[in-house]
Amino acid sequence: MATIDTPDFTNSAYNEMAVAWDLLSDVLAGQDTIKAAKEKYLPKEPAELAEDYDRRLARSLFFEDYRDCVVNLTGMVFRKSPTLSEDVPPLLIDLAENIDNAGTHFDVFVQRVFQDGFNGHSFIVVDMPAKSESVQTAADEKAVGSRSYWCNREAKSALNWRTAVVNGKTVLTQITFKECTTEANGAFGETKVVRYRVYRLNEFGNAEWQLWKEEKNVDGQAIKVVLESIGPILTKKGRPLRRLPIAVHYGEHEGFLQSRPPLKGIADINLVYYQKYSDLSNIEHHTCAVTLCITGVDDQSGEKTIGGNRVIYLPTGSDAKFLSVEGDSIPALERDLEMLERRLVAKGLDFIKEESRVPSTATEVMLAYTQRTSKLARMVRSLIDCAEEALAITAEMEGVDQGGSVTLGVDENSLTLAPEQIRIYSEMNERGQLSLKTLWAIMDRSDQLPDDFEPEAEEKLLQEASERQMELNAKQFDAGLESTP
Repeated sequence: MATIDTPDFTNSAYNEMAVAWDLLSDVLAGQDTIKAAKEKYLPKEPAELAEDYDRRLARSLFFEDYRDCVVNLTGMVFRKSPTLSEDVPPLLIDLAENIDNAGTHFDVFVQRVFQDGFNGHSFIVVDMPAKSESVQTAADEKAVGSRSYWCNREAKSALNWRTAVVNGKTVLTQITFKECTTEANGAFGETKVVRYRVYRLNEFGNAEWQLWKEEKNVDGQAIKVVLESIGPILTKKGRPLRRLPIAVHYGEHEGFLQSRPPLKGIADINLVYYQKYSDLSNIEHHTCAVTLCITGVDDQSGEKTIGGNRVIYLPTGSDAKFLSVEGDSIPALERDLEMLERRLVAKGLDFIKEESRVPSTATEVMLAYTQRTSKLARMVRSLIDCAEEALAITAEMEGVDQGGSVTLGVDENSLTLAPEQIRIYSEMNERGQLSLKTLWAIMDRSDQLPDDFEPEAEEKLLQEASERQMELNAKQFDAGLESTP
């Protein structure tokens, strides 16, 4: 077997996951991309003429439900901006204002990483340009941008990787990212350039990078991949990094750098709905488009024009009737679409549904809060871990002691508590099975209370309302009226 010595190779795990990425990319792009793909997503029927297919395609609509789910779920998580905690060093807080060295704030960057996680997983790569001899002070570093910065990489850009088990822990030892850029060609033109950036631990355990480039052979056809440059990954103190500067966020973890797109089921339903809607639209079109049929007339050379202001004269013994399609299949197609709509809603709700029963006692309620989770909450936890790992790598490269922690603007528990559960907890409070303070604690952790909510002030208001109600009841009693509950 021939050895593979160029980084453009895709490993088996990549190839298995890539099957879904093509669909998800197109579905996320929306209707124009789906309809431009034509028969890839809307199959042509046997014996269907090209012009008939084009007309059917033009009448078809692709509803962007998958995109709406991705955008809305991301919006749920980032309805409040994430923050760097007090244990993050001032230097890293300063870098967070422009975390990618291209003007992107930390909270916007991690939102992109989170959204890319709906493909299964995504990466934060911490990079730093090689130090120039002209850079001597912190001011020099800031002036020339000689600082650590983050790069966002999608799962589909990581073509191959290798791991090793060190002290019982799986460690990434090599990974290749494919980079596609558009570069200037002459005074006005442009050309696409493909490169492969490799991060690896060498035989001494030190991190290094390689940059490879695709080039055409002299015949202008065949592609070869050549090594452009190579170098060590060093900290600002000039020490070699002893790990790869890469953190991973998982949408749905299935193994090391192996994942499943968590909303793949919604994308599949979205596509089937598009095809079913095309069928329904096509049948309805033919049902409504009636055809005039004339019998008893031999001359068929001329076309008959019909309409509300037209009259057709026929010879004696001739007959004219309209032919129309019954449309018996329309109700069945409509039921199919309704079923798909219900399934789509169920899939979306399942993503934020808590994966445990509703507890029956106050003690179980509080214990459940340390264990409860949903698919969306797990994504949030993974993003926090990924961002904190990237901060730790950045701290090591910048020469500070620690990276610190991240707090999302939304509590994980608020991504699982549904209105039905709030109702159940409220009823437990009314029955004396749950204290009001515990109910408030649950709602507060679930982001269901106003930001300025204060339990002491609320208790005072409730007490005042109770006293006013007692006074009203006393007056009604003295007047011989029925008391207001």
